[in-house]
Amino acid sequence: MIINVNQVKANFAANFEILIDNELAYTGASSWISSMLSNKLFNKDGNIIMESCFMAYEKLVNSIPFKWAWSERQSANHAVFEHGTNPIGLFYSSSRGFFERISGKYVLKYKDYELFLYPINRGRHKYIPVFLDDAQIGQINKDNLVHNNKDKYVILLLDEYVDLSRVLSLFTIYYDSHVYGNRGVARVGYTSTSYKWSISKFNKLYDKKWVQTHFNKKQ
Repeated sequence: MIINVNQVKANFAANFEILIDNELAYTGASSWISSMLSNKLFNKDGNIIMESCFMAYEKLVNSIPFKWAWSERQSANHAVFEHGTNPIGLFYSSSRGFFERISGKYVLKYKDYELFLYPINRGRHKYIPVFLDDAQIGQINKDNLVHNNKDKYVILLLDEYVDLSRVLSLFTIYYDSHVYGNRGVARVGYTSTSYKWSISKFNKLYDKKWVQTHFNKKQ
C-alpha cells in the first residue's frame, strides 16, 4: 500500500489530502497556530474520523491503559481519539540520554499495536522506518525540496497492515505539525531545499533495500 500525504494549504492554514493508490481517501488538518492543538483526519464527506489532541503527561498516565517506561523522556504527547471520547491511542516523542534527545524516536500506540518510528536524515531526504517489534512494516519518506511551505510525504505500508493506514496518516500530519509547521512564516512562489545528516544510533535501522524489496521501485 502506498499512501501520499500532500499538504495543499500552508501559511495561514495547514490542510492535507491523503491519497491511497493515487485516489483521494481522506483529508486532514493541523493547527497553524500551535503544535499543541489538535490534528484531524476526515473522510471524503468532511466528517471527522480520527483526531489527536495534546494531553499533559500526568493526565495521560491516568487516562490510557498502557505500560509506561518511567526512565523514558516523553514529549509532544497526543492522545488519539476515534468515534468517541475515550482515547484509544497515543503519539509521543521518546528519548533516553543526550544523543537520543538530538535524534530520538517516536512511539505510536494504537489499539493492540505499539509501533516505533525512527526519523533518519540522508541529505535531501528524510526516511522514517516504522517497526513493529523487530520487524519493519512500513516507512515514511519525505523530500526536503519544498514549495511554498507545502510538505509532501509518502507512506509505504505492507498490505497486511492496512488497518494502520488511517492512524499512520494522522501520525504524519501530527509529525509535520511538530517538525515542519513553519508557523509565523508566509511564503508564496518560494522553493526551499535542506540537506541534513543524522548522527544517531538509529541510522543502522534504515535499510535502503527495504522499499525495493517490498515495492519493487525506488521512492
